[in-house]
Amino acid sequence: MSGKPRGALTQLAQNLRKARAKADLSLESAGFAADITKDYLSALECGKRIPSIQTLGMLAIVYECALSLLLAKVPPYEVIYGPKRDWRRASERRARGSSGRRT
Repeated sequence: MSGKPRGALTQLAQNLRKARAKADLSLESAGFAADITKDYLSALECGKRIPSIQTLGMLAIVYECALSLLLAKVPPYEVIYGPKRDWRRASERRARGSSGRRT
């Protein structure tokens, strides 16, 4: 590993794949047990979808691991707020009156 920080979704996806592999479950059986589709679970494991806390909790139960294991090394800022953005430019837009939203 290069030491470069990983994005939240990338790290979460890796944690989910490792936990499922350790539990020795297929996508289909893990998805069935967690009451989600195997396609959705695959998208989570590829970092293409953002899971709810309820989904993560169900997966932790299915994988018989702690929720903290699934969230290990996930940057907390990105989990709560999403990727960092330039707040200064956003506040300047608001000051000018152009929020960027369509009406």
